[in-house]
This record gives sequence, C-alpha cells and structure tokens, in this order.
Amino acid sequence: MYSTYRFNTTYNGVTDITEPVREFVKQSGLKNGFVIVHDPHTTASVGVGSSEKGFNEDFMLELDKMFPATNAYHHVETPFDAAGHVKTAIVGCNISVIVKDGELLLGEGKSILFYEFDGPRMRKVQLKAVAAVH
Repeated sequence: MYSTYRFNTTYNGVTDITEPVREFVKQSGLKNGFVIVHDPHTTASVGVGSSEKGFNEDFMLELDKMFPATNAYHHVETPFDAAGHVKTAIVGCNISVIVKDGELLLGEGKSILFYEFDGPRMRKVQLKAVAAVH
C-alpha cells in the first residue's frame, strides 16, 4: 500500500509525524515488514529522534551552527535555501521502520520527525508499506 500524508510546517521547525505513520500502518493491514517514509523536498528531511522535551530545539540549533544561513554557499538561491539543501543532504530523505505484529518498532522515547529547514509551507511525505516475505 502507498499513501501521501500532507501537513503544514512552521519556519525551521520540527513536526512529529509518528501518529500519521502509525495510522497508515494500521489502515494498510501490514502485520510484519517495514514502512518507508520518504521526503521528496530539497529543504526538509525525515528522521527518527528523541521525543524528550527540548530535543527538537537542540537538534535544529546544532544544525544551524554547523550549516548557517549565509551567502557563503556556491549555490545561493537564498541563504536559507542553500543551508537547507546541505542539511537535507546530511540528515537524509528516507527512513524505514520495522513493523512487527502491526506495530512500529521505534524503541522507547523515539518519534518519527519531519525537519523543516525553510518554510512555513505545505509539505508531504510518501509512505509505503512493505510486507515481509517468509
């Protein structure tokens, strides 16, 4: 099964998309396998991160320190766009999460997160349920 989840983001913000992915797995009927979460955007990423309070702010702050919005990039459309492209290349655009007995195996205190390196804007992630072959 395949689906697209659409949502609005905030400027340089983080959106927890765990519940929409969990709902997709439930609707797909997937019992064992994995779900792929793909971000098709050039200034955003998906990842698995801590659901601990303050983690999202710390993560985005550290990325901004490593890749600040400046005119020093060779491909400057805007400083935010260029920095966002680099952050996306580093953080990545795909994750896969194991599904066992119909449940996401994320681990304690982890969430599926969408990182917005620009915005605010309407974004989407593409979801694909893949069944295990026995």
